[in-house]
Amino acid sequence: MKIALILGNGFDLNLGLPTSFRDFLNSKYFRNLLSDNSLCQYMQNVANSNMGWVDVEYELANYSMNNPRDNNLKDDYVELRQALADYIGEVDYGIEEIDTESQAYLSFGDYFFGSMGHNSNDSLIIINFNYTHSITKLKRNLYGNGFMSKFLELAEALSPLMGENNPFANVRFLYPHGAVDTGIVFGVDDASLISPKHTFLKKSTCVSYDPFNPSILQRADKVIFWGHSLGESDHAYFIDFFSAQASGHSKRKEIVITYYGEDGYDSLIEQLDVLTNHNIRGLKVYNSLKLVDSSSPECRWKL
Repeated sequence: MKIALILGNGFDLNLGLPTSFRDFLNSKYFRNLLSDNSLCQYMQNVANSNMGWVDVEYELANYSMNNPRDNNLKDDYVELRQALADYIGEVDYGIEEIDTESQAYLSFGDYFFGSMGHNSNDSLIIINFNYTHSITKLKRNLYGNGFMSKFLELAEALSPLMGENNPFANVRFLYPHGAVDTGIVFGVDDASLISPKHTFLKKSTCVSYDPFNPSILQRADKVIFWGHSLGESDHAYFIDFFSAQASGHSKRKEIVITYYGEDGYDSLIEQLDVLTNHNIRGLKVYNSLKLVDSSSPECRWKL
């Protein structure tokens, strides 16, 4: 079975990591910029308790359109991006314990390092939209800090040199938004309306931007979205996949999407309505669709 696993910030949050925008907003890295960074001052003013990373991208575009002649925006933006990278880097480096009772931990451990590991015919592509290396930390937690953990990390690092003898050939990692050690991708989608002078805000202009080919999802037998909001800023990655699966013209797939609580479900349905061209019914008819509440103790058994 070919499996595609898409991870969003909800995955890291479920593991207990402080990676929300509100966490960053309350950090010393952000607060240190407030005295003379107009962009940060704006973000502080518009922030609310429910503001997520998708909303941040919207506000970046909004600030650009409302301040088209701001000649200091690039410097402010670079400072903000670096502060975010420094904060996430501290979070990533400082991870010593992961919430082993979280649904993210239990489902990932039970399935991806459990039943799947015994089937050599399975292949897995992990598309991680997070900046952290929480998957590696999770794996280390599962295997401990002993020889096996270090062996796995070394083997994974050397795997590109092993060719057909590569024991990790059935697992691939993609980081479309970059990572703390390679540079983070922070900005707006190409379709966002911004001032022509502020093209540097587009994620596609970041050196670390490495988009994946959406056909990966089409070739998969099972697609799992864990903690990804399917927000508007990432629609370009997923709209072809969902519209094709809802039309009935693509191979039937097993699709699993997690959400968190009632508000998360409502938000997910809004996004699916757009992504399927108002044809959620077709998505359910032509596929095996599971919408799983990650706040439920039964989450891991439904993947």
